[in-house]
Amino acid sequence: PPHDFSKSMEMSKVTGKQLFPQATPSLSPDTAWSPPEDSTAPDEGCLELELSSFKADDVAKGNGNNTVAIKFSAPQESKRFSINIAAPDHDNYYSVLMHFNPRQFEKGGQVVLNNKISGTWGQGINIPLSTFPLMFGETSSTLIVQINGDGFDIFL
Repeated sequence: PPHDFSKSMEMSKVTGKQLFPQATPSLSPDTAWSPPEDSTAPDEGCLELELSSFKADDVAKGNGNNTVAIKFSAPQESKRFSINIAAPDHDNYYSVLMHFNPRQFEKGGQVVLNNKISGTWGQGINIPLSTFPLMFGETSSTLIVQINGDGFDIFL
């Protein structure tokens, strides 16, 4: 749900249909997912959720659902993590539409926002982690991504 900053950003009450990811056969509803201790590739041990009802063509035309809210928790001792949004044909994350990557200890803490097209990373944007609400060590945080005609609006 939108937070207290919603009014200043002119966000309205959430309406529409909630899209829930399809169940992953290897995980039961009572099983918690946790990341691998040491992965070497973006898809190694990742939690991948497919929003089968999401229609990118409709969103590009200004129709349909355009917002994804991701609730997560990042342990205090985590160095970094990433949340990626990719099209269904991403080919093992060879192409990534949006890359959100908080790095707690790198250069005083920063969030890297980027994309990846055909295996080549774009020109990333590095934002000081201190300009974001706390996320490492918090019980939970919510990343809200709104897809618009020009790209993404990101709220934490």
